Amino acid sequence: MKKFLFACISNLVILYQIQAQDLWHHSDLDADGVPGISLNKAMQYLEGRPSKKVTVAIIDSGYEITHDAFKDKVWTNKEEVAGNGKDDDGNGFIDDINGWNFIGGPQGNVINETMELTREYRRLLPKFKDAEPSKSKEYKYWKEIEEAYLKEKEEAFSSAKAFLDRYNGLRYDYQLLSGYARVDTLSVEAMRAISSEDSVILVARQNLGGIVGYLGGSATIDQILALLDDGYQYYDYQYNYAYNLGFNPRVLVGDDLTDLDEKGYGNAEIYDVSGFGGSHGTHVAGIVGGKDYGIVKDVEFMFLRTVPSGDERDKDVANSIIYAVDNGAQVINMSFGKGYSPDQEYVREAVRYAEEKGVLMVHAAGNDGKNNDKSPSYPDGSISRKKKSDAWIEVGASSAEYSEELPANFSNYGKQNVDLFAPGVQILSSVPGNSFEPNSGTSMASPVVAGVSALLLSYFPDLSALEVKEILMKSVTEVDLEVTQPGSDKKVKFSSLSKTGGIVNAYEAVKLADQRVKLESK
Repeated sequence: MKKFLFACISNLVILYQIQAQDLWHHSDLDADGVPGISLNKAMQYLEGRPSKKVTVAIIDSGYEITHDAFKDKVWTNKEEVAGNGKDDDGNGFIDDINGWNFIGGPQGNVINETMELTREYRRLLPKFKDAEPSKSKEYKYWKEIEEAYLKEKEEAFSSAKAFLDRYNGLRYDYQLLSGYARVDTLSVEAMRAISSEDSVILVARQNLGGIVGYLGGSATIDQILALLDDGYQYYDYQYNYAYNLGFNPRVLVGDDLTDLDEKGYGNAEIYDVSGFGGSHGTHVAGIVGGKDYGIVKDVEFMFLRTVPSGDERDKDVANSIIYAVDNGAQVINMSFGKGYSPDQEYVREAVRYAEEKGVLMVHAAGNDGKNNDKSPSYPDGSISRKKKSDAWIEVGASSAEYSEELPANFSNYGKQNVDLFAPGVQILSSVPGNSFEPNSGTSMASPVVAGVSALLLSYFPDLSALEVKEILMKSVTEVDLEVTQPGSDKKVKFSSLSKTGGIVNAYEAVKLADQRVKLESK
């Protein structure tokens, strides 16, 4: 609880600090001293050149498609007639005007969902709860699931209860002090001016004052409580849904989960932004190509709602990839992941299909501070048990600090399974309510790479998906620094954390693409 609470508060501190450089990830290391992607230099290099519109599919949560950041950049299925209840283009999806929602149905939309670990425990429990121990592979897997589920559930419940108790206490303190001071909105000044010999009032003032003091007075109490509201939603989800064996929202969708080849389930309601992760898709899309601040200007977004508050299902991930490919996406961004993938073979087939059709896939490495070479994060880009797709890019997150803190402390890494890093700490982008805010995660780093990929395809449309990946891999900003390995205090070379050992660089990428195109035209 304390770790999450102070992470929230630290985010608020940083929010105040970055206003002067809120697009730091566009910066150039040499010119600005900040390890961004050199986007401004790239655009200067490309100035005056023609560009072509690129279709980027965002597989994520809900989207505020009317946001000023990209309301004019939404992909439209021109073969479909909006709202007539018919599958006009015969693709199996009714009224899919701007994309599709794979986690909705006739009875509504899935908001909260369990963890995949919970679903696996629930699936295996009837078979193994009274089973005799054995050396079989299946029994070994069951024990792994059982141990992980019981441990994670206990940790989640303990943290959730501690946070919710603390949250409710602070809310009570706020109401108590507001009433005592006879104000509707309690300011920091009003709180500090309270004088009383009542121990209850003094304790309440001490509780709120402690958080304000941590921030140095830079934020209002209302802003602090609003940030804690986000924490409340997260821990409320953890407590009531994530590890709840009796919770099954899939009845809303009405599909057959045992039929992985089933098509046409879901609905067209891509705009649902409910739940603690509801703003995620809107933020991710804005990083790729939001008006005036995104990476690529000439872009249209195909929106696929696949990720609930909880773990996505393999069936939905596979069908989202296939939908994106069949409907003309050139780049697919996937800012989600999980530790278990019981139907991963179906996802592999979809990834293989995308590669065969020349579509580039970009995926977030994960936020657990773990080595993906040892603990996979799914989907992992596999097209078979031994081979990864050549059209798949796995992305870790870097910070604005060109120091030992360069890799984000939460980012997953891996010399074999993470391709490169990209800015992913306090990245400013769109959120519902036609607003903007910074967020952190490999979820933010992945669309940075997807944006640079789309930028290359916009100005060099003859490049293939494999060529785009090769260019990005060869043009990274190479980093010769000893850094703190994410998730530990160990010091390692930054180059040991990914295949390339570097950070995506838009300027070097467009230069290399330009050179390649010129050579091929001779």
